[in-house]
Amino acid sequence: MRARLVTCTLVASAVSLLGLFVAPTALAVRPGLVVERHLAPEAPEVAVGDRQITIVRVDLRAYRLRFLTEARHGPRRPAPAWARDHRLAGVTNAGMFLPSGRSVGFMVQDGDVVSNRR
Repeated sequence: MRARLVTCTLVASAVSLLGLFVAPTALAVRPGLVVERHLAPEAPEVAVGDRQITIVRVDLRAYRLRFLTEARHGPRRPAPAWARDHRLAGVTNAGMFLPSGRSVGFMVQDGDVVSNRR
């Protein structure tokens, strides 16, 4: 049986080849699953966040990507609970939100609109 991984956003690792980041660190979490941390040399003027860029490299021969949502797989819970409850190797939040909490994303799964900022 293949391990499961929930992710909706994978950052292209090509950016590290452009010299935009310095001194990456990598951690092999499991065979076929590597997490890299990059420190951006300059951060934009924002009130929150840091200069950390996280890239997850996944061997799709070993892991199956799944898109789980509160609407279909609820209830709402923190990422570690999603991983535990669905026996997942990893989890990332696909949502992007304004400071007010309003979603700015648009997600479609199997032809159904799951999240729409309108």
